[in-house]
Amino acid sequence: MVNGGVIRGLGSNIVNGGVIRGVGSDMVNGGVIRSVGSDMVNGGVILSVGSDMVNGGVIWSVGSNMVNGAAIRGVGSNMVNGGDIRGLGSDIVNGGAISGVGSDMVNCGVILSVGSDMVNGGVIWSVGSDNVPGGVIRGVGSDMVNGGVIWSVGSDNVPGGVITGVDSDNALPTTLPTFPPTLEVLLGVRV
Repeated sequence: MVNGGVIRGLGSNIVNGGVIRGVGSDMVNGGVIRSVGSDMVNGGVILSVGSDMVNGGVIWSVGSNMVNGAAIRGVGSNMVNGGDIRGLGSDIVNGGAISGVGSDMVNCGVILSVGSDMVNGGVIWSVGSDNVPGGVIRGVGSDMVNGGVIWSVGSDNVPGGVITGVDSDNALPTTLPTFPPTLEVLLGVRV
């Protein structure tokens, strides 16, 4: 039941167009697929294993499910509704690399974004990243960080890690502060 395109795989069924170089890629409406077990893909490029229900965009990932659009180069990125993961409004991503704005509830991976909340690990160069129990943060207004390194302004409630910021409250620093505070300590930048 192939309507068009090129198929270099096994068991690729119900393909409406595009190129498939995979095994068991079913119900693909368009785009390029170089994966194993990628089902129900509506468009875009997929270089992944087990990427299901992708509506568009580019995916270089393993187990990326229910992605509606954008580019994902991660592992286990689930329920992404839109945007380039270098885009806007990518929510509920469980893993992978995100260079976007407003990426919420990311459990691991690398985030170069603004407003990334509830990140459990990885590296964050962002503004307003809250509730991060680990990783590296070089942002503004990162609150409730349980570990890692913080180069930020207004980071509150940090029980561990290194802080070179301004207005960091309730912190348990790993090094003793210097008195009187230097401009580097006050400004969070090297002067």
